[in-house]
Amino acid sequence: LTLRSTRKTLLNKTFTLDNNGSFNSSFKLPQDADLGQYWISLDVGGGSLPFKVEEYRKPEFEVKVDMPVKPLLLGDNIPVTIKADYLFGAPVAGAKVNYKVYRTAKEELIYPLYKWDWLYGRNCCSFSSIYKYRSWRGSTPVELVVSNMGITDLKGRLSFTIDTGLAKALFNNTDNEYKVVAEVTDSSRYTEVGQGKIIAARKPFEVFCDTNKGFFRMGEIIEFRISAFTANNKKVSGKYSLDLYRISYNEKREPVETKINSWNGEKTEDVAQVSFRMDKAGHYLAKVKVTDKTGNSICKEQIIRILGKGVSRDENFCDLPLEIISDKKTYKPGEKASLMINSSKSGDVFLFVRPASANMVNYAKLVKLPPSG
Repeated sequence: LTLRSTRKTLLNKTFTLDNNGSFNSSFKLPQDADLGQYWISLDVGGGSLPFKVEEYRKPEFEVKVDMPVKPLLLGDNIPVTIKADYLFGAPVAGAKVNYKVYRTAKEELIYPLYKWDWLYGRNCCSFSSIYKYRSWRGSTPVELVVSNMGITDLKGRLSFTIDTGLAKALFNNTDNEYKVVAEVTDSSRYTEVGQGKIIAARKPFEVFCDTNKGFFRMGEIIEFRISAFTANNKKVSGKYSLDLYRISYNEKREPVETKINSWNGEKTEDVAQVSFRMDKAGHYLAKVKVTDKTGNSICKEQIIRILGKGVSRDENFCDLPLEIISDKKTYKPGEKASLMINSSKSGDVFLFVRPASANMVNYAKLVKLPPSG
């Protein structure tokens, strides 16, 4: 590893990698170190990391960007106030302000926390019937929506609003994050920068439904959980209703929903849970409605699959090319995992199982789907 500035080399040292293929170290720059650009580079792989060394200058004033704490809805105007105050308390009046507003899509969904998220990553232990390749995701471009100048008033303030109406018309299928960057220069030409962020959500909150297993057998206890979160990951309390329908198919293979049960209750900030059993095999549809304390209502639906004898072709109908569902979220070493494989067509399915951290296949099997899929 080599550490150098534009004038000289400060460190040239060899390190030994540990069992994880990594190493760590530290280096203290001398008091008379050169100001400017530095580089840390490796002779293997050609990797390098630049950084700058600058003289410390005590800040003379502070810049803050005040926006609402709670997320607003797309289409609302966002009030913004830029505040500049000297550290001794006086406002920075008559200062020049250059401010910019950036918009980007906030595509990350907020899911209820699971006990192993800290180890495997957020939402990795979920029942997802459709496999999604997650090794690469394209980045969302950042859009500059406002670039303007202004002068702080006698109180050191500058206020304006952000119109999110255009984003609602063009990007209403996702939450949007707005970032304000303000550069304030006082009469002595000293400059400080402040910034703030806020989310303009497409919905007041999002509802999530979950069960304790991916599929069930007749007579097993079904633990149906309901949770709700705002766009900034705050839990929502209010009322909920849960309606359960049995799905059957008519002669035209069109789904027919028959209501068989319903529940209502108060949902606190914690997860609401309803427990029940199903004594007949087939597909069931749970329709959930959550209403918060301000009257906003969001609906959610989830399929519940019950295995057992007496399931006809129509009841086992699947309109997906292929779906794979596990019975549990996590397993202990040596524990047996049960999988449900559904398809809209009959035929052969090649099943490969491998650890997510390795490319080697540990298990392979040819599965023949029955005519019912």
